[in-house]
Amino acid sequence: MLDGVLSIARDGTQKLEEQTKIQAKIQSMLEHQQNIMEDVYRDLGDFKEIQKRLDEVDELNNVIDINIQNHRKFLTDLLNKQPKSQNSQISDLIASLILNIQDAVIEMGFAHTEKGEYEVEISELLTIEDDIKSTIDSLTEKGLYLESSDDRLLRQQKYQRHIKKLYDFIQEEAKK
Repeated sequence: MLDGVLSIARDGTQKLEEQTKIQAKIQSMLEHQQNIMEDVYRDLGDFKEIQKRLDEVDELNNVIDINIQNHRKFLTDLLNKQPKSQNSQISDLIASLILNIQDAVIEMGFAHTEKGEYEVEISELLTIEDDIKSTIDSLTEKGLYLESSDDRLLRQQKYQRHIKKLYDFIQEEAKK
């Protein structure tokens, strides 16, 4: 009988050891699962933060797109708008820019023709001046380039005088 009790005690001890090992494995698996769950939860939090930031960037991009469209529309309307008075700032700005460019080109042309220099591509100079004149004429027709009759006459005379000097210079060079 003592052998039977010892056998039962040994079997119980072996089963306890097996159950302890199984429980340790289960405990280890639970700890690993807990670590995985914590990592997933932390990553999910990071993902939510990243998604939130991406949404904010998308909102900013939409605002920027709307602003660009509004500015483009404003500039287009501004370019197509007929000025209401001769004091239009746009007309004054365009007129000032174009006249300054034209004056600089004409002065350069005069300086070179008076010195008899031919390094300047006169054909290019004529093309530039002609483009400027065409631009002024086009803006005048659209009412975007406002100038008095006297200013227009002075501008045209200056242009014609310069074209004549260039033409005379080319004629003299051709005779040489």
